[in-house]
Parts: sequence; C-alpha cells; structure tokens
Amino acid sequence: MIPRERKTILCLDECIESYNWSQSGSITVSVGFGFIEPDGTFTNAQIQQPETYSISGPDYKEVISNSKDGSINVDDLWKAVDRAREKVNSKRRVTFDAPSN
Repeated sequence: MIPRERKTILCLDECIESYNWSQSGSITVSVGFGFIEPDGTFTNAQIQQPETYSISGPDYKEVISNSKDGSINVDDLWKAVDRAREKVNSKRRVTFDAPSN
C-alpha cells in the first residue's frame, strides 16, 4: 500500500437524487453531488459516491406532517438531511476530540 492524504475535489452543488419512505417511520434519502448548470439542470460529478441518509423519529414525523396530498415538501426534506449530517458530524467531533491515552 502507498497511503497519502486524500485530495478532495469540492463540488459546490448537491441534489436529492431519490427518496423512499415507508409508513413504518423512515425516509431514505440519496444525495448526489455535482453542478447546477446555467439553465437550472443538475449535472452529476464524474466520479461520486452519493450519500445516503435515513430520516426517522421526530425528523420523519416533521417531514410527513408537513406533506400535502402525499407529496413531501423538499425544503423539509433538506432540513432533515442537514440535521442528519449534523448528528454524524457531532459524533465525529466527539471521536476526534477525545483525549488520547
């Protein structure tokens, strides 16, 4: 193996590629990365691994309670994704900030 620090290519835009919800209480959301073109269309980055989030509990209830006619409000879905990311990031901070022995 020849390890090195990972070089990250930042894509400035993201798109909810798909979401599926079940009445049992969860929504699975796939978020892809790429670029929003001048005409408003989204182009995926050439190489990407979409992020997948599972929305459940109070976040699921909020998204579903704000849905109308069986349609999920995209703004509510993005808010739930952002909260899911924050949960992941806070766990990482705890791990990285833990004192070493």
